[in-house]
Amino acid sequence: MCGILGSIGQFENINKDTFLKALIKSNYRGPDHSNFHNFISINNEVFLGHNRLSIIDLNPTGNQPKTSYTKNNMIIFNGEIYNHLELRKNFSNNFKWTSNSDTETLIELIEKFGIAQTLAMIRGMFAFAVYDFKKDIVTFARDISGEKPLYLYFHDKGFIFSSDLNSPSYLDLPSKKINQTAINQLLKFNYIPAPLCIYKSTFKLPPASFMEIDLNIFKHRTKNSFNDLISSSGIKFQKFWSMPKQKDQFGDSHSLSEITKETERLLEESIEMQQLSDVPIGAFLSGGIDSSLVAALMQKNSSSRIKTFNIGFEFSEYDESPFARQIAKHLGTDHYSTTCTKDEALKIIPSLPNAFAEPFADSSQIPTMLVSKMAKEHVSVVLSGDGGDELFGGYNRYLLSSSYWKILRWVPTPIRKKIFYILSKYSIKQSTYILRYLFPSALSGNYSERVEKLFNKLSKIENDYSFYASLTGSWNELKLEEESLHHESTFNSLTFKTLEEKMMAMDFQTYLPDDILCKVDRSSMYFSLETRTPFLNQELIEQAYRLPLGLKISNGKTKNILREILTKYVPNQMFERPKMGFGIPIPEWLRSDLKDWAAQMLFESPSTSHYLPTDLIKKKWDEHQLKKSNNFYELWSIIQLNQWMNNQSSFD
Repeated sequence: MCGILGSIGQFENINKDTFLKALIKSNYRGPDHSNFHNFISINNEVFLGHNRLSIIDLNPTGNQPKTSYTKNNMIIFNGEIYNHLELRKNFSNNFKWTSNSDTETLIELIEKFGIAQTLAMIRGMFAFAVYDFKKDIVTFARDISGEKPLYLYFHDKGFIFSSDLNSPSYLDLPSKKINQTAINQLLKFNYIPAPLCIYKSTFKLPPASFMEIDLNIFKHRTKNSFNDLISSSGIKFQKFWSMPKQKDQFGDSHSLSEITKETERLLEESIEMQQLSDVPIGAFLSGGIDSSLVAALMQKNSSSRIKTFNIGFEFSEYDESPFARQIAKHLGTDHYSTTCTKDEALKIIPSLPNAFAEPFADSSQIPTMLVSKMAKEHVSVVLSGDGGDELFGGYNRYLLSSSYWKILRWVPTPIRKKIFYILSKYSIKQSTYILRYLFPSALSGNYSERVEKLFNKLSKIENDYSFYASLTGSWNELKLEEESLHHESTFNSLTFKTLEEKMMAMDFQTYLPDDILCKVDRSSMYFSLETRTPFLNQELIEQAYRLPLGLKISNGKTKNILREILTKYVPNQMFERPKMGFGIPIPEWLRSDLKDWAAQMLFESPSTSHYLPTDLIKKKWDEHQLKKSNNFYELWSIIQLNQWMNNQSSFD
């Protein structure tokens, strides 16, 4: 895993010295080697740069940029191709390989088979750029789940592409204008969804897609939207993989036992494939179902004790570390754990703008950074359980849909709103008692926090999409625009039979890449740690979409098929408990240790009034301080926006 940076055009401020300095600005993504290649083509000065984190083939022959054997193509590549050794069998026995690196395999595959066929063959996580010297075409591609990031900035002088925004920001670009639509989405979702970026004319390449830019035709200019970009002359944009819109379920001839064995086989093969490494490797172990299953299958096939890593919390209602220790002891792993104290959190918060490079407001970023920092002291690669919730129905909102929305949807909206209005007048303690009685399976973990979130959101539901949107968004009272994202039309176009399956599909396309995978990538790579996600192997993803819903959600339980597999390795009493998530007590800290800092971020930052009415923010703040309501989600998004703004040298 690494970081890439490239520039193509006629930028006056970009030369060899400034480009190298910008490249090194992000060398935490690849501290082992930094290099770039510079040349002139069709009146464009081209820079292709790479920061390397050595994982496979530690020799200098694995360094990048990497040219093909014929010298016709050059690649800069971030990620791993897990099946690259198998794919080398497509070449003759006398082909002269110069290294054992997956980078060389990838560039030779592209040269031999072309980009589309290569993308159909490879299995891995990746974001890369390939320059074709003969055709003067540059091609970009990103993996099917969006594990690896790729940003593209366009201007009248040229375009820049990179693994994060820190390096391009260092290049003193001609314009750096804030994208209001992106801020609206940040406030709504607590992350900025692809293809949007915090800056105008800058985009994230969507997952499972590739884009070719023919420099013989393409004209450099600022782009108003992603659609504006991909409709430009000289641009070819294409999705190379899509989740099935209509489920191709297993037939009656497949027994439950056969389906379970096949799912386990695919996960085990994915884990084995993703353990390809020339450096020490371990696993995150939260104590939940997904990470426990990954650790169990890793340990099953290991001749020595694998290393597992966990983070605990001072507040018991957030702390799963005792369960993780118990499971680690049962599996026989070499387990490491640390505690996310208030002091540790306060130390890491100032580094969030640099680590994430654009505003990001999922507060679990803090423990993710802390556990990544600890893991890096022992290994360079960790496997995680991310993706299991979206594929196998792990979130509580799916239970709400399965158990309660099917009933509530038939209650007329005015009556439903009146009911929740009355309930909202009770104290948090009373409300918690009522909703724990009404929704026992959907209110796990920190009850008081989830109760208020549930009250505020369920009162605004009008249809299936608004049910989903209300549970995944904030600041709903502002009716923030979803310009160019078309979430509702995408949701309505899904042909799954049930609302739960639609919600899972939407989460896979949006929440997973833009929140979960973004959080894990930025948090781990800030400490030069590579994370891999076995649940996101293509064959396992497609298997998950073929499963009947009952194998995922039934009788008030989630991820049923994964539970069935895990019981082979871990006694069910060790993992059968309410889902706790990976949160920290930020709501409480905003009333205590973080109160002064948060107030400063909210009310003394000049950017606040540009995006939201100050009186509305003050109302949310006062309600939170007086414990009238838990407005943490709304407040944290503004705090992180302002912290990021204050960290920038300039913006328009």
